[in-house]
Amino acid sequence: MSRMRLKQHQFIMPSVLLAFVAGCASKAPSDYKEPAIATVAVDSEHARIVMRSAGMPMSVNYSISASPNTCEDFSWVGRVFHSGREVLLPWIANLTEKSRKAISRDLPQVEQVVLADRPVQIKGHSGWSDTSAQMTSSGSCGPLTSQFTPASGKTYLVEFRFSGTRSCTQKVYEIDAAEQRLPVAQVEPLQCRK
Repeated sequence: MSRMRLKQHQFIMPSVLLAFVAGCASKAPSDYKEPAIATVAVDSEHARIVMRSAGMPMSVNYSISASPNTCEDFSWVGRVFHSGREVLLPWIANLTEKSRKAISRDLPQVEQVVLADRPVQIKGHSGWSDTSAQMTSSGSCGPLTSQFTPASGKTYLVEFRFSGTRSCTQKVYEIDAAEQRLPVAQVEPLQCRK
């Protein structure tokens, strides 16, 4: 290869890479809407609880308990993560979701159908570590536990929201037929161990 062609390649390849990376970081369409909670009808004896995370692409483990005793008898429901669809290009978000599902079995949301009109406890916890050649970083948020009594035939969203890597909250919403989030007033935060 001639020197001239080599210099062209040295200029073109970084330029293409820079354009590609800049395209990945561009904002998603401004008309972005969160994915539907998919309010599926449940019978009069049950309620549906959907669990998600938001704010950071870190895994959140969810557990649920219908025990009359506080902070006891939790069963693992699944692990969720926030793919960042509101800031990533759609194809990158799709790739992220598929790879996380295949590699670590993380999903954008998990669901549970529970008996209605009985208190339920939902526990979310996140822990992470990342090791590179020069450093290791790790952290955790939670566990955060919320107790509420779901009404019959209703759908609820429990959202574990990160505010950076140092802070997180867990909120419970009732989801109406128009996909509107209605804050649940009677949510009791509990202090449960991992």
